[in-house]
Amino acid sequence: MNFLSFNEMARISVLQRGIRFFLFGALTFFSINSTLNAQCQTCCNGSKPKSLVMLYNGTPCSASVTCQEAGKWSCSGNGINGTNSVYITVSKNVDGTGGTYFAGTVGFNAEFTANAAAGGASTFPSNTFFNVYSSQGGALLQAVKIHLSCSTPLVAGDQLGSFKIQKITLVDNTNCNAPAPPPPPPTCPTPVITINNSSSNNVGPVCKNDQVVFKTTDLGYSCFVYTWNFGPNATPSTATGIGPHTVTYSAAGTANVTLSTTNNCEGGVGSTICPPPPPPPMGSDCCDSNSGKPKTLKLKYTGQSCASTNTTQ
Repeated sequence: MNFLSFNEMARISVLQRGIRFFLFGALTFFSINSTLNAQCQTCCNGSKPKSLVMLYNGTPCSASVTCQEAGKWSCSGNGINGTNSVYITVSKNVDGTGGTYFAGTVGFNAEFTANAAAGGASTFPSNTFFNVYSSQGGALLQAVKIHLSCSTPLVAGDQLGSFKIQKITLVDNTNCNAPAPPPPPPTCPTPVITINNSSSNNVGPVCKNDQVVFKTTDLGYSCFVYTWNFGPNATPSTATGIGPHTVTYSAAGTANVTLSTTNNCEGGVGSTICPPPPPPPMGSDCCDSNSGKPKTLKLKYTGQSCASTNTTQ
């Protein structure tokens, strides 16, 4: 069995006076969502944290999913400023004083490390404050308090406001990492072809220079990238996004149309081969569309019986 390579294939048989489509299947990546360690097993084991690797993902307080007990942590503000970066401080006091464990510009979906040693201590204080500003000296967007004395569970993978705990390092050099995301479910985009030909009935076969519209279903994840390549003699030759994309072919021949779906989601990997969708309907007459008569015909002998005939004649 031959397998396709991380793309969705459509074979286009371009006749002397027309184009006919046969779609063969699909192969794609999928998204997965990070999940919290449901057991809430704390990283603390007779020791306390000395550093934290945090991911800033800009989520509001309402998106928090944490094992920390109510009253031990807090969050206010939405944490999103509509730009690619923010200024973050991690400190002992809510106003940024008393010891600074991190201060700097952080990009969206980027990691940073808060170190107790940077604030002149071996461990973090019980209440440690993570403040998100629009820029250095700018407006406060979100304030998050995380309890780090280990009197409440401290779990790698927790999401508190705009921050996800990626890694915890304790004084005894024990490390806890966020759990790996689960494997993705098998999912396929569904390609759709619409034929806008000169006979205005939107069915095939397609004549040279008729418009062909390509579109596929949205898998529902903004981190997916859809990339089309429409093959030789196509205008345009490439496009991105689910479509619709309007394409014309300037010459007879054969073109392989590929739709690649790339998973840029956090931890997202996986693929599957999708079954072929049905071919488009037959019906348009190239003679009527081009006001002419055929002088050559390209035929393929398949050896099938008369019962398998499928024709618009």
